[in-house]
This record gives sequence, structure tokens and C-alpha cells, in this order.
Amino acid sequence: MPLRVMSADSHMDLVFLPPDAFTARMDRAWGDAIPHVVERDGRRVWVSGDAVLGPWGVYGPGVTGGRRGRILADAGFASGRETRPSDPVKRREDQERDGVAAEIIYGIIGISRGLFAGGGIASPETLAAVYRAYNQYIAEFNRTEPGRYVGLGCLPNHDARVAADELRHCATLGLRGAVFVPWGAAMPVWHEMWGALWSAAEETGLVVSFHVFEGGGATVGYEVKGIRHPAVIGSWTVVAPMQMDEICVSLILSGVCERHPSLRLVLGE
Repeated sequence: MPLRVMSADSHMDLVFLPPDAFTARMDRAWGDAIPHVVERDGRRVWVSGDAVLGPWGVYGPGVTGGRRGRILADAGFASGRETRPSDPVKRREDQERDGVAAEIIYGIIGISRGLFAGGGIASPETLAAVYRAYNQYIAEFNRTEPGRYVGLGCLPNHDARVAADELRHCATLGLRGAVFVPWGAAMPVWHEMWGALWSAAEETGLVVSFHVFEGGGATVGYEVKGIRHPAVIGSWTVVAPMQMDEICVSLILSGVCERHPSLRLVLGE
């Protein structure tokens, strides 16, 4: 039997979502807070209210610069004209070209604080509604290629019961797991308030996943006090996975795994 390669950490980042991902799935009562794409200074960007969330269709020079950028451009990525990763047919073509049979797909976790951009979405209620719309979107995307696309949901982190309810909603959508962002959460993951979320995960059988986050617990970052140094990105790349060590030991030493023996957790990247 030939070996099948699965990517355990692929992405459906905000930059690759279709412009109507949220406008088609959020109630109009949210108004201008609904993330949408506008033209700014000759570039297309995602905005929510006054917050600029990031570019549409293209990453910044840290990803698209140099040799890697040329490879991405030749493959049709990050062109600012199309978004191959959110096109299920083209994404499958790219999978087959790379010899990948399936992908676990992480979502828009950076939208909470402006990953690759500025402010992010500050309102917890707005963010929860945006995550719900994204979860609907990624469930629809998964259904285009069952078993090949395993997109994860996103969970709000300002209220444990809201997070638990959204995890149950993810289960009704057919998702197999969801991502929780500990940074900026109401309390650290070792706090007992998150018991409602862990119980919901046991109840539904869904996996709760964590993922390395820019600036989430490291003493270095892409930019420190407005200064970029050639060593910064390399240093951050080396130490960033230590964020997952902190999450791991916090969950173990606080007794979460003992109190919730059927809880399934994943540390990403």
C-alpha cells in the first residue's frame, strides 16, 4: 500500500478568503463591522469598521520576498489577483502537485489582533460572530472534498461558555476540531473557568487545537519597538514553538487532563 502524505498544519488565512466570505454569512445588522475587502492606496485590504485586518490575496515581503516569493509567484500564489487556497479545485491541483493527499487546515486566528497588519477586531462579540461565519465557510469548503480538506473551526476566547457553545456549533457543522487562541484570552488555559470548554470537547469528541501565534509569549518578534533587525525573524522562528510548551505544561500541571480524561488536544507548529 503506498504511503499517503497528510499536511498536519496547512492554512486558510484571511488573505486567501474570498471577499464575500463574511458578507454572505453574517447578519446585515453587524453593518460595517463585517469584514470586507476595500481598495486602499492601490491595494486590496480586509477591513472591519476602522480596523485594517490585513491584505487580500498577497502576503507581505517576509513571505513573498526572495527565492520563496518567486516560487510562490510562479505557482500562482500571492499574486493579488486570485486566491488559489480558497478555490477547492485549484487547491486540490496544488495538493496533487505536491504529493499531499489531505490537509488539516488552520484558519483566521490572527484576525483577533491584526496578524500581518494593525489592530485586529477588538470587540469580543464581533469576533465571535466573525468566527461563526468563518466556521460556516470552512465547513462548506470541507464538504467539497470530504476527507481531503479537514478545515478546523475557530473559537472565541473571551468567555468559556460562548467558546463551548461555538464548539458544539462546530460539531453540528461536521467539523472535526477547532482552534483556541490562549493569547488575549479572558484567563490563561490553566484557569478553572475553561472547564466548560473542555467538557464540551469531551461531549462532542472534537479536538481542541492550539497554534503558534505571532508575539504570543516570546521575548522576540518580527518587530520590537518599531525596530527590525536581521536576527529577529530567525530568532522568533527558533523560539516560537516554545509557546506550545507553555500551553502543554499549563494544561497538565493544572490537572485539566486528569479532570477531562477523554479530552483531545493538539499543539500546532
